[in-house]
Amino acid sequence: MGGPDLRSQLKNLPRLWGKADLTPAQVHYLKKVLRLRLGDPVILLDGQGGAFRGLWQGETLTELVALDHPATEPPRPIWLAVGVLKGEAMDWLIQKATELGVTTLQPLTTQYTQLTPSPHKQQRWQQIAQEACEQCERLFLPTILPVCSVARVTCPHRNFIAVARENSRPLATALGTYPPQPVGVWIGPEGGWGPLEQDELSQKGAEPVSLGPRILRAETAVCSALALVNSWLEGEASASGKEGLTDLR
Repeated sequence: MGGPDLRSQLKNLPRLWGKADLTPAQVHYLKKVLRLRLGDPVILLDGQGGAFRGLWQGETLTELVALDHPATEPPRPIWLAVGVLKGEAMDWLIQKATELGVTTLQPLTTQYTQLTPSPHKQQRWQQIAQEACEQCERLFLPTILPVCSVARVTCPHRNFIAVARENSRPLATALGTYPPQPVGVWIGPEGGWGPLEQDELSQKGAEPVSLGPRILRAETAVCSALALVNSWLEGEASASGKEGLTDLR
């Protein structure tokens, strides 16, 4: 089969008897953005765990077959809450959080949040996450929740809140005291957490942890925390000889 393999993530792709009909937006993306030629092969990730290969025929994909795709999800769900950042910093954060395996992302308004996002921002952020999935070949599209205040958010997993200038134990040390499990990570905005917010999260069971002696930008803190969480979770998978997703709840 000639031509390059091109990846595209088409969510909710309709499939019937090896053929898929595309929406006008999907046709535009494949034709104008990826610049496919008729008959070019395409690898599709549907954002729900499926990988497929088909031939592009203008408004349809033909000869569609399911593929065995390497597992790319973390062994346990990673839930991230983060204060909304200004400008392109939030876009960058969402891209990197997606690449680092976050399964649910909760943007927060906090005492020191410097802006209130417009309603269309969530749609833009979801598009950024989708594009990041294509780049890193994730099979599941992360969920980006509507912006919410700290007081209204709860996470059902074991929770850790990153704090600065306090005598909290390092996140790596805290993680190591628990068996790998679904985890929630809370990262404050550029101004950090307000005193009442930190107390409230601690009362909800979030353990204060340190990301090191330096004061990190919020987007740097997210990458640092997620790298530690992935190392902790993937250590379990390596030890047990298992790979990939075991629990998405």
